[in-house]
Order: sequence, then structure tokens, then C-alpha cells
Amino acid sequence: MAVDTVRRLSGPNGQQQLLSGQITQFDWQDEREITSEDLLGGSELEYPYVGQQRRYRGFEFTTDPMFGSPVQATGVLEIREGSDLIFLILDQDVPKPDTIFAELSAASEQGPQIEQDFSPTYTEICDFIRQADGIIKIGAPPGVEDASERIRNGEDVPVEVARLRFNYQGDSRRVTYADGQLEIPLNVNGEDLLQQVAQNGTFREYVVQVFETIFTT
Repeated sequence: MAVDTVRRLSGPNGQQQLLSGQITQFDWQDEREITSEDLLGGSELEYPYVGQQRRYRGFEFTTDPMFGSPVQATGVLEIREGSDLIFLILDQDVPKPDTIFAELSAASEQGPQIEQDFSPTYTEICDFIRQADGIIKIGAPPGVEDASERIRNGEDVPVEVARLRFNYQGDSRRVTYADGQLEIPLNVNGEDLLQQVAQNGTFREYVVQVFETIFTT
């Protein structure tokens, strides 16, 4: 299962250099660029980033630990230039996303900076949950009772994990949100990770557009 970890970009323009700089621990692979289309038409949300450029770059990343053996990860970085969100897409648990983001940040001292904490508000998280077609389970901090029902009724409460169901054009799948990470099922059709995510009109792109609209406007 691939997991999207999201961060915000801040500072000077020049997002492209994040996906092309010479960084020792990165071996850059294929690159794609796509123009965003509106997948939210007909919903209560108005997508604000129609026509933005989305840049994707596959990579292999190798850790450089002080002790132990290096660990290699294969993934995709996606920069959404209108909303200034950057998604790190991995289909394995190690190394941790924070490790990869930290290396990117260190190599981009003169360009845009990657904010290391996503830090959304309770309202943003709960608004995202309310956009789902179904709430499967909400994990809330101790002392927060009946979180699912309270969110359905319009109340904003702290949420640690949200397991939701989204429908897009008859395709219904479970999506999990937790601490700046989205777990979105991808199609299993023989394509590599870059081919699966760098497309328009997909279930993943629909969920990301909902997320992007709620968390950046």
C-alpha cells in the first residue's frame, strides 16, 4: 500500500530545483509534468487550482547511517505548484519520510523550504472527514468521546486517525488519514509507482484534490 506524506513549501519560488538538484543520497529517475483538471465538479467544493502544474519525479534514496547498513527506498515526489504542497509517495515503511524530507531541505538552502511539520487545524481535518462518503472509524485522543458522531454533526474535535470511504465515479475505496499522511489505494495494473500517480482522472487525484482544497484555502 503506497502512503502519501504531505508537507508545505515556503520561501522563494523555484520548486523545480527540488526535483533536479544534485543530492548524494538521491538517484533521480523519470520525470513527468501534468496540468491539473477539475475532478470536484458537481460537489460542494470548488477546486481552486485548475491549470496548476503538477511535477513528478521518481527516485531511489539511500540512507547514510552512522551505524548499521544503508537502507534504500524507491518512491515519487510530487510538487503541486499552485497550492505549494509537496507529496512524498512511498510503498515501504523505511526510511521514514522525515529522513527524506530533511535531506531535500538541506540541499535547497537557496530555494523553497519544506516545512517539517504539516500541522493542520482541527477544523481542516474535520472538514476533510466530512467530505468523505463514509466514516469507518475515528481514532481520537483519550477523553474525546463519540468523535465520529460529533464530527458528522459539524463539531470540530481532535483526531489522530481517520479511516474513511471515498467514492469517485463508482469507485469506492478506503482512505486513511493520520498525522499528515494519506493512505490511498492505487490501481494494481502492472504500472510502476510513477505511472500510477502521475495521471489525471484517477481515484487518488480526486482524493488529493479534496485534501488540497480543504487544507490550503
